[in-house]
Amino acid sequence: MPPLCQALKESQLQNQHFKQAYQQLYVKYRGVLANLPKQGGKRTVENIKMKEDQEATQLGKRYAIMVEPWVDLDVFAP
Repeated sequence: MPPLCQALKESQLQNQHFKQAYQQLYVKYRGVLANLPKQGGKRTVENIKMKEDQEATQLGKRYAIMVEPWVDLDVFAP
């Protein structure tokens, strides 16, 4: 298998692993949100959700900038 195809395959497997981990954490997060008590007639769920979504967005941006564009140079070694 050509090195570039191997690198693409490894990248896809890693991406799939991250997606599965994200989905598991999302399900757990939604369970925690569902069990939060109401406070003063208003639920703080939306505030917590907004903070978590902002954090996830920032982490996604950091990953896209720092990890995804770079190809492992060992793939092209003779």
